[in-house]
Amino acid sequence: MHAELSRFLATVRHGLDQIDDPRRRQGRRYSLTSLLLLLVIGFLSGRRDIAHILTSARQDRRLLAALGLSRVPAAGTYTNLFKQLPIQSINEVLHTTGLALAWKGGQVAMDGKSIKGSKHNGLYLHTVNAATDSGIPLMQQASAPAGGEIVAARALLEALEVSGQVVTGDAMFAQRNLCETIVKKTAIGCSS
Repeated sequence: MHAELSRFLATVRHGLDQIDDPRRRQGRRYSLTSLLLLLVIGFLSGRRDIAHILTSARQDRRLLAALGLSRVPAAGTYTNLFKQLPIQSINEVLHTTGLALAWKGGQVAMDGKSIKGSKHNGLYLHTVNAATDSGIPLMQQASAPAGGEIVAARALLEALEVSGQVVTGDAMFAQRNLCETIVKKTAIGCSS
């Protein structure tokens, strides 16, 4: 396994171990850390969604053993977990992981996403994510669907230490007031 990925996973595991499991004691067949690490590894391996990750994991007994899983969890396990998981705790893990991996001197990429499978009353849950240039997640912020990404991006910038970093994003983030915030915090500039 690539050294950076190994270090990333060890750091993520340590961070995930700090999150209080929101599930009832009776509903804890699998450890929270194992469930979340399976997703992290799956997405880093190029899997597109949870169903694809779970299908692939059924073929990889070594991965399951390394995660302490006797079998592959059902997709419903994740549906129930995500309804209860505290987003602030996840943000703290992502932020701490990024800092622990010495991402200074690189770039911070911001991108807005609609969360697949989150459609409710015709609207999807939207987030803005910040990641290093090598794809290591730093933090995410919920955003309103129409125009809320700018507000969420500003909140991310306020929470992250980005001095000396190059901050990138798509054209949506090339708003004058957001660019002014980036220039003020980074002392470098704004790129879209």
